Amino acid sequence: MTVLALAWLLLPVPTAARALDVEVDSGTAFRVYEVRSDAADVFWTRRRLIQQLELRAVQQLAEPADEVGALPPPRIQARVDLRLNQEFGSVCLIEDEGRCFAVTDSGMRTSYVPLADDGGIDLPMANVEVIDDAVGYRVAAGRQLYWDPIGMLRFDGARARIEPSDWFAADAYGGRLVRSSSVAGSDAFVPPGVRRVDLPELAQQAADHVQPPVHTGSFGGGLWLGPDSLVRVGGHVRELRERGDVVERSAALSLSSSYLRPVRVDSHAVVDPIDGQLVDALAALRARLGRVTPHVEMQRRVPRFDRGSIWAYFDVAPVTEAAAGVDVVAVRSAAWTMPTLRVGATLRGRHTELGAGDDDDDVGARGHVDLALARHRVIASGFAWDGGLGGIWGADLQWEYRITRELTMSPRASAFRLADGQGPRGEHIGMVEALQLSAPATADADVAAELVHSHGDGLGSRLGFMAWLHVGVWR
Repeated sequence: MTVLALAWLLLPVPTAARALDVEVDSGTAFRVYEVRSDAADVFWTRRRLIQQLELRAVQQLAEPADEVGALPPPRIQARVDLRLNQEFGSVCLIEDEGRCFAVTDSGMRTSYVPLADDGGIDLPMANVEVIDDAVGYRVAAGRQLYWDPIGMLRFDGARARIEPSDWFAADAYGGRLVRSSSVAGSDAFVPPGVRRVDLPELAQQAADHVQPPVHTGSFGGGLWLGPDSLVRVGGHVRELRERGDVVERSAALSLSSSYLRPVRVDSHAVVDPIDGQLVDALAALRARLGRVTPHVEMQRRVPRFDRGSIWAYFDVAPVTEAAAGVDVVAVRSAAWTMPTLRVGATLRGRHTELGAGDDDDDVGARGHVDLALARHRVIASGFAWDGGLGGIWGADLQWEYRITRELTMSPRASAFRLADGQGPRGEHIGMVEALQLSAPATADADVAAELVHSHGDGLGSRLGFMAWLHVGVWR
């Protein structure tokens, strides 16, 4: 609440002529589940409480213009997102269900798991931003999320962006990477590598592969030239440092264009300047031809890890993947009693470089059908893969039925097959069944509940119940 109060105090005092808009969005979910497996001597019994609160306050710094289509006036906005993800429960013996272990209790030498985490309060975002669309700049300070072709990044710091026209834009940022050791932080969007957790002395003795927290500085920015309606070219750089040493350094080039309407092209390439290796490359084309939307895509990915971690000693397996598909609105009607039918299918091919002439080639397909008619909606989807990495398939069928104007029922069933050689027949076959009920509680709130059961060969069974409440208010 301290961060929330600070963000609020940074706003100017509202006046009658300059409106203050406040948006509140919150959600609460409670989940109960139990996991058992024929291949394990223990089972999990869990209860999880998840709460989310998003608050955004916008204060106009000038009176809005009366002209139609005029840009909004300069403004300052504060945004705070809070999330509570707390788990309760134990790991118990199947033969003696009364004997359970506290895996997160550092005082239990026989059952403590150093990396086990039962959750807590997370602060995904908390920042104040000044925006002037007429001049084309925005400046933000605080905890924020940044994404570009290199990837997503969450940091505590500052970011500035200027875009005076469609032909030019630039931004720069700098700050400290958010880790679990940060104030109300988590390891989301942290580069894979060394696990850094603040552990007690007992845990350090049991997990010498875990390192103490460290501050990671993140710096970078981007430059864009040209309008997207013609050709927009972008350049991006990023560097992460710890104690003066480079953790990650990346450079990227992006290109997008919607000049050949209705065709849109998006592409990017990410390079590691240290060794010159191509880390990620993507080329995608999509065309909207009335009710038909064909699309093709080709991507190459090379896994990258923190050079200070043990993963740096392993050979990576580059993956090249190509896909082509089409989405079709077969039947479209604005009338409630007439059907709407959407179908789609995608074919994919994948080549994995394992080295020494032992590469893998796989081919797969995915499809979906979405039919809506009056109170009913049926969604069916499926996928299948076969090749060097083993054959897998899956199918999902969902039916939504609006019982009344407020109450909706949605049963769902899924089946899947994994060929990994570990099951009793060299494969795993699983089933999932679920039933969900949802309804509005008030004009600004919705409630829902879901019961889920899953079972699979060698995977055990899982029974879970979840209920949640969502509230959204804009004033």
